[in-house]
Amino acid sequence: MQTYRPQLTYKGSRTYIHGTTLYQEIMKGASETGVGTPDGKLRIDLHKQLHRLADFVYLAPGDATDTPIDAVAGFTLTIGEDTVKGWVVPAGDQVGDSVPYDEDKILARAEIIDQTISLTDAPAFDPIEITTCLAVKIHNTVSPPPEGQKWLLARVALSRPFMDEDNRDISLEVTRFVGGRFSETVIRSGGEKIGSFNFLLGEVG
Repeated sequence: MQTYRPQLTYKGSRTYIHGTTLYQEIMKGASETGVGTPDGKLRIDLHKQLHRLADFVYLAPGDATDTPIDAVAGFTLTIGEDTVKGWVVPAGDQVGDSVPYDEDKILARAEIIDQTISLTDAPAFDPIEITTCLAVKIHNTVSPPPEGQKWLLARVALSRPFMDEDNRDISLEVTRFVGGRFSETVIRSGGEKIGSFNFLLGEVG
């Protein structure tokens, strides 16, 4: 078992750790702890909002696999021929710092046709930030949330990790709504499906 505890910050005006930050730190932690660099299929399930510093735990073969009850996320990574599982669990002080996060710079380059949103130019953000921002925008356009609620990222499932090249030709299509509260969005890079997001309608606490 390897544990990674990064210095987390809020993005923009949010008062919870953004799902994009969790993705970035899960990927970074795998490399920094010596577990390895993810290079294949991955899945991240986001269970709860995070307001504190946290331990990112990477399990080794033979480790107990019962996810702690207070885990805010669980994940499965492919590293070479190995499958690495783990979770994110609150383990520190409240997060007190935030960093600027101007998503309007992404949205200014976005184009919506029916239930698909795509980029007309590549903004200077990470692909996970771009795709999540675009996904929220298309959700808010196609199915605006009730007052007091937001579309929240619940699952990331990819055939391989995001790459910088994905910024140049990315599109997202909302393919399914379930009960008006759960959705599936297909992610395409260069016209090829590379994964999906699931969003859940919920309150920000």
